[in-house]
Amino acid sequence: MVNTLAGGQQTHSRLRSVIAEKGSRGAEIVDPLFEKVLKDIADFTEPIAVPGGQMRQGSYQLKSDVRFNEFCPVLCQHRALSPKSSAAVLMDVEKLERDLLSNEEKIAQMWIPYQLSDFSEKTRHESVRHIAKVLLCDRFVQLSIVVLEAGILGRPEIRETTTQLVIYLLSLAYQYMATLPPSEKYAAVSRFRKSYVATEGLKVVQLPLLVFVLFIIECEKRAVKTKFLERTMAGDFDKKRIVGGAAEYLGRLVT
Repeated sequence: MVNTLAGGQQTHSRLRSVIAEKGSRGAEIVDPLFEKVLKDIADFTEPIAVPGGQMRQGSYQLKSDVRFNEFCPVLCQHRALSPKSSAAVLMDVEKLERDLLSNEEKIAQMWIPYQLSDFSEKTRHESVRHIAKVLLCDRFVQLSIVVLEAGILGRPEIRETTTQLVIYLLSLAYQYMATLPPSEKYAAVSRFRKSYVATEGLKVVQLPLLVFVLFIIECEKRAVKTKFLERTMAGDFDKKRIVGGAAEYLGRLVT
């Protein structure tokens, strides 16, 4: 419902249609919960008269705080009929974030505000609780190095959105790493600090070094290196999501 409303105002019937019913008594179970959730996440706009003697149907609009805290870009992108439709929703979210940052530094290129996770048992079903282990394997580290190296060298075949996705997945990997038992955590950290042979230009490299170099590059682009180094040393970043651009994403990872 949140992702549907993120695309714009929706009627009650449209919102109800996106909720699947299971079993012969599905509606009896779903309807009370649907109304409760709808009241919590959206504001209702009354029907209004339009020229021609007709009425415009009442609709629901997502509350700003819900959009900021609960909207998930991953679900939006996966459920969109086309990249164009999800891009339109993400542009609306970007506008909201720019309004929130109105008194702060202007960011030329905002990055998609992916949600972070604490990987707690409350938010993960037992069957997928450890799916993040895929982010700790050698192959993922190697692919990340290839993409980040391309970002440093300015190779055109790697888009900025690809670099952002890698940085986001690395952020999740580090958060998941923190939840592991000491022995598993040590093995994962060693893997991320291991030296690999890069595809070109940088010879033998380590992933943390590439992240730090990109971080410095982005800070210098915005002339905020001192400010962001101070924030990074203090760990002054939102724990649930990232608002801003490349420097904010990379700064969290450097932290």
